[in-house]
Amino acid sequence: MANAPDTNGGHEERTGRQRLLEAAIEVVARSGYEALSYRSVAKQAGVTHGLVHYHFGQREALLAEARAYAAAKSVASQIFEDEDVLIDEFALGLSRVVAAEPDLAAFQIALDLHGRLDPELRSDSKRHWERYLAATEAALERVGIAADPAITHMVLATLTGLVLIQLSFSSPAETDRAVRALQGTLTLLREQAGDPVVSRERS
Repeated sequence: MANAPDTNGGHEERTGRQRLLEAAIEVVARSGYEALSYRSVAKQAGVTHGLVHYHFGQREALLAEARAYAAAKSVASQIFEDEDVLIDEFALGLSRVVAAEPDLAAFQIALDLHGRLDPELRSDSKRHWERYLAATEAALERVGIAADPAITHMVLATLTGLVLIQLSFSSPAETDRAVRALQGTLTLLREQAGDPVVSRERS
């Protein structure tokens, strides 16, 4: 009789790989892009650097997969995941998401900034920005704001700036107030377009 598949071992391997990705994110977020190496990631994860090489082979592969992992868990993916949202709830969870997982946001910002010096990173940053623009546009359309590239860019740039400021020195409460102001701006835009704005009653 054949042995059953070792599903637990597979789970452990996936968990180990995920921990290495998280360690790479933590290294860049806390020490900067230049600090990323097999040894720094291994130290952060509490493993040997040979294990990092075993999983990813090249440093570039580790970085690319870490970025994809961070993007999948990004602020944009979390605050725009609810499709049943009204305009006075738009981006409402921003401060909470940043406070809960600051390294994810700091990692992506660090890569974007280093992209000024690295054409390959810059191209990758642009691809991710375009994905976030698409997610932002879809979220705006769900609250009744017609697709407009300039408005979408303004909103995403505003949210990105709020993330950076909260990471650097601002408080979640200040982020919440700014998000409320953004919601007010979006409400005015929708009213100018002649669409009624519906608010959800709060308990």
